[in-house]
Amino acid sequence: MHKMADDTRYDTASATRHIIRVTLVGAVANVILAAVKIVVGVMGLGGRGRALLTALVKRSDIHIKYLCDCDTRVAGAATEIVMEGLDYKPKFVQDFRTMLADPELDALICSTSDRWHALATIMGCQAGKDVYVEKPQSMSVWDGQQMIAASRKYERIVQVGMQSRSAPYVQSALDYIQSGK
Repeated sequence: MHKMADDTRYDTASATRHIIRVTLVGAVANVILAAVKIVVGVMGLGGRGRALLTALVKRSDIHIKYLCDCDTRVAGAATEIVMEGLDYKPKFVQDFRTMLADPELDALICSTSDRWHALATIMGCQAGKDVYVEKPQSMSVWDGQQMIAASRKYERIVQVGMQSRSAPYVQSALDYIQSGK
């Protein structure tokens, strides 16, 4: 037994066993998590949707199960990106509700035209899916409030794509504006 500064006592052997147990549990959890893939459906396969697919196929923790767009002409190029990057063909659907009805789907990626962002996010949350939605997140303040309410009510993660907000050139411009020059 050792005495600590705050007068508590601990057994070195017990502490060591606890640390080993926690480390082993963590290591096993990491192995299990490495084998688990997030199953996603990508809605909106235009330019931004294809750019997202190009990034997604480089990730080892993603399984792209669905590609969705109302325009069948974009299906080929998007499917090709997935087939080249991951060596399998995802299912193409024209109605995103098909994806939302799939209990295996974990997340919806929404890169549609702006007017669909709020509805897709709300319906995704209602279906128990986490959602990544491109900017702008909504067309009105009220729509944005409904998206937040759905995320909270259904306890879903919603992330809005704001990549350029953290770009160095944007930060430089912000610093310049705030300097008052």
